[in-house]
Amino acid sequence: MPERLLFRQAIFVHALTWWGVRILSGRAAFMHVFDQGTAEWWAMRLARAVLTVVIVLAWARWLGVTPRDLGLGNRGFGRNALVAAGVTAVLWITIVGMRGSLTPPAPLDHGVRVLAAITGLVDVLAQQLSTFGLLQGLGARHLGSRRAFVLARFSFGLARMVIATPPVVLGALSAGILFGLLMWKTGNLGAGLGLHSAFYVLRVVFGWGA
Repeated sequence: MPERLLFRQAIFVHALTWWGVRILSGRAAFMHVFDQGTAEWWAMRLARAVLTVVIVLAWARWLGVTPRDLGLGNRGFGRNALVAAGVTAVLWITIVGMRGSLTPPAPLDHGVRVLAAITGLVDVLAQQLSTFGLLQGLGARHLGSRRAFVLARFSFGLARMVIATPPVVLGALSAGILFGLLMWKTGNLGAGLGLHSAFYVLRVVFGWGA
């Protein structure tokens, strides 16, 4: 398949999963149906993330796009993920601890905490695949690395304007730049997945720094 046509399809799948399944459905549906933090709320987030991953990988398999093309499993992937997760955890605990806000995790039902952890890891994979895997991984082959990086981080940050407050939007734009740079410089999603997962687990699951 010509690179231009492949990239157009990648943009369509990105729009379907990122702006459709994730952003607009979340804005219009479950955020207003379930109370945040309940088992039902986490289950809906998990279902949404699983659907995103399934759509992206099924499309890739159908067109012969390999996981490596999307930034998964390339050389150094596992090492990058572990190093990024470790560095993020150390920095997070150190900085939050210095602020004096490193408190014990908020009381949660054990089952809800496990569900939140699973949801977080799958959701991070869904976000990274749908944006930096599709737009930057495949986009670099058609647009070049620099323009693909700009496109991916712009979509990642812009989406937060639909569902988040200004401080969160600013943070998402900054995170989009960081994730994009990691993908660009390492050639895979490992570092971005490690950083994103560690942040999610420490911030959302354990409640540290909340």
